[in-house]
Amino acid sequence: MHEKPLSCLLRTVRLFQSCHCLLGVRIPSLQRNYSTRSELLLLREVKPWTPAPIRFLQQTSVNAEENNPVSGSRGSNHDHVRVVRNEDCQTDPGLEGEGTKLQASAIGPPTKLSCVDVLDAFTSNLHSQQDLLCSVMNLWRILASNNTLTASDKRLISEHPNFYTLCNEVMKLAHSMSNSFLVCGLQVFVTLDVNQKTRLIQTLLTVCQQRLGTLKLDEISILANCLKMMKNDKSVEILSSGLYLQIELKCEAIPDVPTLQSLMRIAPAHLRRKLQGKALQMIDKFTVSQCHHMFSVLAEMNLHSEALLDSCSHKLMGCLEELSCKRIVSLSGYCSKLSYFNEKLLSAIGDNIMSSIYMWNIWQISIVLRNMAFLRFRYVPLLDNFADKIIQESKPLRINHLVTASRVFSNLNHLPEGKKEQFLETLNTALDVHMNSMRNKELLKTVYNFCLLGLVLPFAINKLLEDKSLISE
Repeated sequence: MHEKPLSCLLRTVRLFQSCHCLLGVRIPSLQRNYSTRSELLLLREVKPWTPAPIRFLQQTSVNAEENNPVSGSRGSNHDHVRVVRNEDCQTDPGLEGEGTKLQASAIGPPTKLSCVDVLDAFTSNLHSQQDLLCSVMNLWRILASNNTLTASDKRLISEHPNFYTLCNEVMKLAHSMSNSFLVCGLQVFVTLDVNQKTRLIQTLLTVCQQRLGTLKLDEISILANCLKMMKNDKSVEILSSGLYLQIELKCEAIPDVPTLQSLMRIAPAHLRRKLQGKALQMIDKFTVSQCHHMFSVLAEMNLHSEALLDSCSHKLMGCLEELSCKRIVSLSGYCSKLSYFNEKLLSAIGDNIMSSIYMWNIWQISIVLRNMAFLRFRYVPLLDNFADKIIQESKPLRINHLVTASRVFSNLNHLPEGKKEQFLETLNTALDVHMNSMRNKELLKTVYNFCLLGLVLPFAINKLLEDKSLISE
């Protein structure tokens, strides 16, 4: 009796599934009324479903190089955030099931934008799929370029009225998003400390696992960094193991240095040597900035690769003037952390500082010398110039400058030739000013360093002897 209407219904449903004019919106099988936001986002058992092929209305095609929102975008190198408009979220009519892709083009001069501004622009009621994707990518770029986001900042963003709508829409469209939007969206929500057990995060992880074999290297890099920020559970372990397998399979196809360095940061121990060999093959493509960044990568990995460090040092030695003072200080720190002693590189760093010593402050020079002292490298010309700079200071040294200077000169057993008395008198004056405000342990270390330099201060020693707690320790 009911077979004919049921047959018509099934044919109608199949017709909708094969329809090529859908705009990427899936009709939910069951509408649920959630009373609270937390109830919507809490992890629920969701039955797997296979999305029907989706096509998008044809629009202006975009260049292949600009199509990928993650190519050439490294959060640590961004000085400004690139803003994405609706017009830049173009669709690619030649792909099925891949969703929209983003044309990452800069619009006019660089614009400073906050996450709250992006959410304000994302209206809760009137928005298209393009608005959603553009908002997600703008959030990703802002968060990738901001390494100082506090817990209160994250809470302010997550409590925004439109954030709930954004989460809900991303969860609904996860299966139709392109890989680039998928991994960037996951990183956005993980960075904002969305609960890992929410339905939103678990849905994104599931889709990433399903598409693991189709991810490009830059997308793998973003996803791997994202997994490192997450707590270790079954979903993360499964996805991580598959991700590392993809890195191993695609190692030889790494196209550029930034992608290689990103993968080296997140690669497990058994892949590091393989990536190290790939880096040596690509060493001719390294720029000065990338050579400096390789020191940072190896220090983070705690991998002392003599061949790779020597190759990067050779390129850096003649081009240190291209690096800022801050990056030269960090370079000496990486050498110290890796216990990498290269006399030519350290001498080149010293010469570079002396040639522009008017641009350097006492603290920066003291940090470089402290790193050199850790490597047992005494560069006398720089030590003498540093001593002259201390003597010429019109005001007494600050406490941290005094402690570091006394430590550096005592460790290296050096006093400036011809200015020994004047230098020690400058340090003594600074100690007189700050002695009562210094912690006892800090004072003890400083007095000890003064004694190694041949300057015995009875009044400072008596003050230390008066502290019974210090003597008992």
